[in-house]
Amino acid sequence: MFLKCNWKPEHLQYLVIKSNRIQLAVFLIGLLSLVFYSWQYYQAVESPLLDSDQSIWVIMTRSPHFPDAFYFYGQNRLGSLLPLLAHGLVLVGLPAIWAIAVMNLLFQVAAAALYFRISKSAAAAIAIACLFLLPPWTMYVLNLIGHPYTSQLLLWLLFGLRMQYLRPGQLSDLLQVVLLLLLSLWVSDLSVIMLPIAFVWAIWGKHIRNRRHILIALFSFSIGFVLLMLLKNQLPGPRGYFLKFISFEELQINLSGLQGLFAYYYHLSGLSRALLIVSGLLFIASFFLGRPTAFSRACLTYGLLALLLTLASKWVALNSGETRYFAWPFALLFMAVLSREYKKLHPSFYYLPTLLLAGGYATKHIHPGFRPTPDRPSRLEMALLSKEIEKGAVLSDYWSCYLLAAENPDIVSTQEHLPVRDPWQRNFVLTADSLYLVNVNKPAIWNWGGKEYVADGPSDQIQ
Repeated sequence: MFLKCNWKPEHLQYLVIKSNRIQLAVFLIGLLSLVFYSWQYYQAVESPLLDSDQSIWVIMTRSPHFPDAFYFYGQNRLGSLLPLLAHGLVLVGLPAIWAIAVMNLLFQVAAAALYFRISKSAAAAIAIACLFLLPPWTMYVLNLIGHPYTSQLLLWLLFGLRMQYLRPGQLSDLLQVVLLLLLSLWVSDLSVIMLPIAFVWAIWGKHIRNRRHILIALFSFSIGFVLLMLLKNQLPGPRGYFLKFISFEELQINLSGLQGLFAYYYHLSGLSRALLIVSGLLFIASFFLGRPTAFSRACLTYGLLALLLTLASKWVALNSGETRYFAWPFALLFMAVLSREYKKLHPSFYYLPTLLLAGGYATKHIHPGFRPTPDRPSRLEMALLSKEIEKGAVLSDYWSCYLLAAENPDIVSTQEHLPVRDPWQRNFVLTADSLYLVNVNKPAIWNWGGKEYVADGPSDQIQ
């Protein structure tokens, strides 16, 4: 007795559609779960990790001061795409700290959705979302405001998707690429690496055929680039560090920062060491097991060049080779692995639970009294102090002043020593009728009107 088979070709299409729906459901459930934990631990409204650096973006979101607001206050790098867009939410009534947190989260969710579209893998997309929304402890800056990483990720994925579907002969597509390149350069100087990638990708894919379109695109990019350079030259900030070669001692400093990205987990426990070693071996094996795609090649090129430039950066060495500078190159290399095509099991099925374990463990460090370093105040201390002061002008150390102003919009605060990031605020503070002196760590002597005052803390008021 034989069973009759009623299989028809259209059944295969039904299975594909059903599979796609299941992947979409898995992706959405995973993403929403990550958003929930990210809001609790990392986003500015709730996070104990909020410090003075990040608080500057809160202040910029509340009331941007131009032309300084085009970049992070007090410097001519780190373009303010995210806080300026968040200012739009302030205009419709949202508090600044909520606006910047919501916009940061929207960028991350949009990036995860874009990567799901590019990779067509729910597990891979959730793994990338996990890296940014619930990151390992040594890379937690990937999720914070006041850094370019969220904007870099979104712009890079928009660029990758646009290049994948770039239509030959369509000038509008080419101009969209130009816009994304200019926005990326504004957000981070490191994005200069995208320029040769865009050129090679377009030539390799035979997307550029019309010479007139090429000239229009080059002219448009040149105009935008010149405007960015003119704006940079009008703002304060160090110049020339990217053109200087580092010494051997400085290279050692930067290498120690790269090592720090993984050393924490290597020394944490036997399990974390084993997971780290397996992750490294799988990373290498992935380049032999998977077939490269155009986007994976672009991620690999960008990641390797970004890593080399970061290692060779004098600016990174001057900042003690901090581990955070290596988080973005690592994220690009990780995307290069996940973006390859695999016939058998996708490596994201290993990396996803490993990242969830690492990201979940990282949250144990995040508690209300968290201090980034022993000499910097916690957010909780500044929140309580801002309620005590209620309203007024404040002069304090750098790591207190902007956090106070972010917590309480009725406080106008600036730092004690020059140069300051917001000189227009300092002028207001120093001419105020009444002034609070704040130093949460030790007594401080202040000179005011020819007299010396001692702030034995955490705050004293002088008339």
